[in-house]
Amino acid sequence: MHNRILQLPTVCLQTVRCVCTCLNEWRLILIAGTLMGIGVISSAYAGPILYDFTSVPNPLGTSQSYTQSGITITAYGFENNGTPFQLFEKTDGGDENGLGFKLTSDNEIDSSNFIELSLSQLWAANPTNLSMSIGSVQSGESWTIYGSNTLGQLGTLLLSGNTDYPTSFTLPNSAINFPFLSITAPTGNVLVSTLGGNINVPEPVTMLILGSGLAMAAAVKKRRAA
Repeated sequence: MHNRILQLPTVCLQTVRCVCTCLNEWRLILIAGTLMGIGVISSAYAGPILYDFTSVPNPLGTSQSYTQSGITITAYGFENNGTPFQLFEKTDGGDENGLGFKLTSDNEIDSSNFIELSLSQLWAANPTNLSMSIGSVQSGESWTIYGSNTLGQLGTLLLSGNTDYPTSFTLPNSAINFPFLSITAPTGNVLVSTLGGNINVPEPVTMLILGSGLAMAAAVKKRRAA
């Protein structure tokens, strides 16, 4: 009895080659995806972030932006009736460093005005251990922190105290529920000195790696369609 050699039609052979080629291409994509995942993890920035409100020199307008690690926050000046008010950077040394107003006594925040911080970008970075420092707090003076949903309005009282720069205080967890934080001085006058915490956000290279992976997947899909 003779052995019979099975010969596949040419069409079947082409189909087998096509399947093998596709499997190889998708295996490459899986490998690339793993490398992308490693790249994403390794390129994430995790560490402290600190905004110093004396980092931008005068003259200032009624608003001023501050950027650290690619995250921007903006300070706005207002009178209590919601009228924009010109900001002022005070750098007299010691605890007399911080953000206040140009047209007030000692260029500081008092009971007739407030500084409002827009923090949406910072909140998006899921910060932890948030703290602030308020400067120029003399005996008998105090500050209050409000959470607000509306620019130009004080909002809801979150915290009050008389801690003076350079000593910082911890913000309550509820602060992250508000896009804005407002700072005023019910007694005396004060300055907004610093805002800090810890963040964990992707660096720009992460997005580049992800974009490259998507482009490769699109190229393979186009090749198969052709």
